Amino acid sequence: MPLAGEQAVEWTLSSAVALAGKDGIPMNHLPAALRALRAVTGMSSLDGWNDEAGRTKQEILDALDAAIECVEAGDDR
Repeated sequence: MPLAGEQAVEWTLSSAVALAGKDGIPMNHLPAALRALRAVTGMSSLDGWNDEAGRTKQEILDALDAAIECVEAGDDR
């Protein structure tokens, strides 16, 4: 059975984005974040990219950082 909340040991990228609203991120900011993540990863499916064999936690964190930079620069494509 998957663990939730503080007990969780794995998160999907799409779940992290979906939960961003719970952390006070305005929901109208999420489309830009999703477009930036799609541009950074080159994938139409975040779950597909996230779940590719060999995908590392660092690659996911790097993609998030790059997407944040895109959005902050106004380049969410």
